[in-house]
Amino acid sequence: MMSPYTFNPKDFTIGVGDAVRVHNGDTITHTFTGPSWDTGDMGPGAVKTLRFNKAGTFSFYCAPHQSLGMTGTLTVR
Repeated sequence: MMSPYTFNPKDFTIGVGDAVRVHNGDTITHTFTGPSWDTGDMGPGAVKTLRFNKAGTFSFYCAPHQSLGMTGTLTVR
C-alpha cells in the first residue's frame, strides 16, 4: 500500500514465486521501482501485481518521492 510519501509495509519478506500486489491508496501519483522492475506511474487507486522469481534482498523506492524517504526493502526467500 502506498500512502502519503510512504510504503506500508516499508520492509517485507515473500517467497520465491510469490506475487506482490501494489495499491496506491494516496491522492497523488507514485511508483514502485526496484533494481529490475518499475510499475511506472500509478495514479490514485491504481493496483498492479508483480511476481518475484529470484531470491535476494532488493531496495525499492518511489521515483518521484525517493528524496522524501519513500523507500523500502523486499526480501525474497
